[in-house]
Amino acid sequence: MNDVRLALRRLLHAPLFTTVAVLTLALGIGANSAVFSVVNGVLIRPLPYPDEGKLMAVYAKDADGEESLSPRDFISFQRESRLVAPVAAYREWTFNVSAGERPEKANGVIVTADFFKVVGVAPALGRLPEETSPGHRSTSEVVIGDGYWRTNFGGRADIIGKVIDLNGEPVSVVGVMPRGYDIPADVQIWRPSPFAVPPTPLRPTVDTSNEPDTHYFEVIGRVPADVSVTAARAEASAIMHRNARIENGKPEFDGASLITVHEDRVGESRPALLLLLGSAGVLLLIASVNLANLLLARAASRSREWLVRSALGAGRWQLAKEQLIESLLLSLLGGGVGLLVATWGVASLRALAPAELQSLIDASPDWRVVAFTMTVAIVTGLAFGVGPALQSGRGELATGMREGGRGAVDSRARRRVRNGLAVSEVALACVLAVGAGLLVKAFVKVQQVPEGFEARGVVTMALALPQVKYPDTERRATFVREMLMGIGTLPQVTSAGVISRLPLNPGSSRSDLKVEGRTPRPDDPNPDYLVASEGYFKTLSIPFIAGRDFDLRDMMDAPQVAIVSAVTAQRYFGTTDVLGKRIQVRDDRWRTIVGVVADVRQHELDRKPIPAVYLPYGQDPWANFTLTVRGNGSAAAMTAPVEAKIHAVDADQAVYAVRTMDEVVSRSLAARKFTLTLIGLFTSIALLLAAVGVYGVIAYGVAQRTREMGVRVALGALPGDVVRLVVRDGVLMAAAGVAAGLAAAVLLAPVLQQMLYAVEPRDPATFGTVGGMVILVALLASYLPARRASRADPLEALREE
Repeated sequence: MNDVRLALRRLLHAPLFTTVAVLTLALGIGANSAVFSVVNGVLIRPLPYPDEGKLMAVYAKDADGEESLSPRDFISFQRESRLVAPVAAYREWTFNVSAGERPEKANGVIVTADFFKVVGVAPALGRLPEETSPGHRSTSEVVIGDGYWRTNFGGRADIIGKVIDLNGEPVSVVGVMPRGYDIPADVQIWRPSPFAVPPTPLRPTVDTSNEPDTHYFEVIGRVPADVSVTAARAEASAIMHRNARIENGKPEFDGASLITVHEDRVGESRPALLLLLGSAGVLLLIASVNLANLLLARAASRSREWLVRSALGAGRWQLAKEQLIESLLLSLLGGGVGLLVATWGVASLRALAPAELQSLIDASPDWRVVAFTMTVAIVTGLAFGVGPALQSGRGELATGMREGGRGAVDSRARRRVRNGLAVSEVALACVLAVGAGLLVKAFVKVQQVPEGFEARGVVTMALALPQVKYPDTERRATFVREMLMGIGTLPQVTSAGVISRLPLNPGSSRSDLKVEGRTPRPDDPNPDYLVASEGYFKTLSIPFIAGRDFDLRDMMDAPQVAIVSAVTAQRYFGTTDVLGKRIQVRDDRWRTIVGVVADVRQHELDRKPIPAVYLPYGQDPWANFTLTVRGNGSAAAMTAPVEAKIHAVDADQAVYAVRTMDEVVSRSLAARKFTLTLIGLFTSIALLLAAVGVYGVIAYGVAQRTREMGVRVALGALPGDVVRLVVRDGVLMAAAGVAAGLAAAVLLAPVLQQMLYAVEPRDPATFGTVGGMVILVALLASYLPARRASRADPLEALREE
């Protein structure tokens, strides 16, 4: 404790040194803690469910990857599985909820009877819906989420038993799920299915258990505690392969995929988050090297003190221990400030993060984050305090007495160590800068990819027609037709249309495609199946290569037609001259191709367009769709009049997810932007710390060489000669650091391969630009102390020495 008190007094007596050291460490430790908080919340922290490692998502595996199960596949799996039990399925849907004056939208799911049993969580308030036998239409009970309860019902306990209108049907709220319950994510209402499988809300009285073609069921199951996940996976694959239909001479599925619900939710985010954690670790190394250099410089300035104490009998361990305790105190102080920085940083990270991660990021750090931060602080203090502590020993001081003058002792060994640390800082900063440069170039490339549509000037809004009010296709088609006619009369609107799934939105709708007179091939892909109204292609400026748009002729009782994309025509016909050809999509009706449109990047900008088939809304009216409107005014100016026209057709129809098409495109790049922003920030801090490190080493070296500089100037050296001499040392250190950093980057760059688009991981232009930039930063950092040295008065310098 005496040593601790002594170290504290010394740090207080050197406020500038202490402040710089603590802030340097706080930047490095805080960045690591903030990123670790995100990694902890997304990848490490278990979901709040019993034995969540055995809670599995079930998918079928085919040549294209993983696919949701069809009703028939789910029934087969549920009936035959012994090692995954119980098993449940759910189907996501957007509900129209009326509990007050105006209807609102709520994200919901229709779940099978065993759903809550699989998850294993009871309501925090009320009870679960009563189980009913399949086929018995007694699903007038629902469960709501904690957030929805607090936001829409004020958190009142009398919600239990309250009747709300769900898609035009009265239902009773019987339970409120606990806070944090989010399977599936962002769901607000859970409604039991009246059948063995969740029905489509458009046909709530129809049992679709035997449907083999529509793959829209999300399936979860629980592996018993005494069963290994490996054995369960083997059994699931065998069941799926055994029951797979034979298509084009081969089984529909290769097997099954069982992954934890946690992994299913965050799996795609793992590489980016681990990359961020590694980048933050590099930043911490740079900050720690800076601390080591500061400690070495401080040790040199105290060498006379240690000489005197050593002469008076102080042992080497005593001197080293004091130095080590001082280093640990600095790192713990830096860790404490870093934890505060991290708390603020996590809130900022949550705002920057993609929507799918925001709900998993907790702004308040838990014990894992605190333990991580303190461990990092202690390890940092020990690792980078040992060197200066050991150099405070008697043997080093004896060498200093021979080599030093009347000032602070600075041996050649210490100079080599400090120069080596500065070189390592430059090298680490160079590695980070190369990674950031590659990601920036890839991001620019992705932004330059042609989407296949013109986003500017388009406003989108989602609608979901309730089944009770729109039970048949004719009423839905009539609503959309009247809505578009009304919107078309607005002076600020140039065109409008609807689409079943907006480009660059999550999810997909795929279907088999058969061509008249063509034998199906085993490698035929399932194209995107989309339903569009007249005006949609014009609204998004999707050009026609051949043929015509949909129009009022294309109704239910008219000849069945379709429009295909260019890649579809090439893939199935070998040409875009396909007008009049006939295809089958989803059902047994033959459709005549009346148009060919340009390819659209429907899913991701960095993914090549896949085949797509468009059907007219009048012949396949979906209840859920997105309205697209192009106008000559601002989005805000168009939204209110468009909503008024919608309510003129149906005053009870809710509109949600109102955003511009530019926002839709931007959201599709949110994950890339999140990663790039953080790595760019880390790189900027790393370059700043590296520049400070080089500056500190050069400035300290100039101060130690005052006599030499004075002699050079006295002997006729010009100020420019002194500047060149000092700058040369800095550039040589930077060049060595850049060479080492680029060599390391060459080895590490392939780690970024899956995050790059149209950019090679060892892109020469990026490497060259980064190397030149880092040397320029080091040059500027060296120039400042060099300029100060050139202005020194030689007589004054010699007199002081």
